Amino acid sequence: MKKVTKVLLGVAAALVVAVVALIAVTYYYMTQGPDLSKYEHLKNPQIVTAPDQKMIVVEAKGDPNVAGSKAFATLFQVYFKTK
Repeated sequence: MKKVTKVLLGVAAALVVAVVALIAVTYYYMTQGPDLSKYEHLKNPQIVTAPDQKMIVVEAKGDPNVAGSKAFATLFQVYFKTK
């Protein structure tokens, strides 16, 4: 075989090995699933006492489509004025 052919075969073999390794690593990480350890504390729920917080409340009556849009508009206006 010529030297050029041997070099091309070597490069092709290295490329095939790299692609197979990349596919194997990708498959490994795709099959792992999400890390659920950060949610472990939620298995045993607890009641926590929180300090009092300020809250803006708008009470409305009527059609929810109309009253709701007016209520949200009022909430945003009051919130951004107090901020």
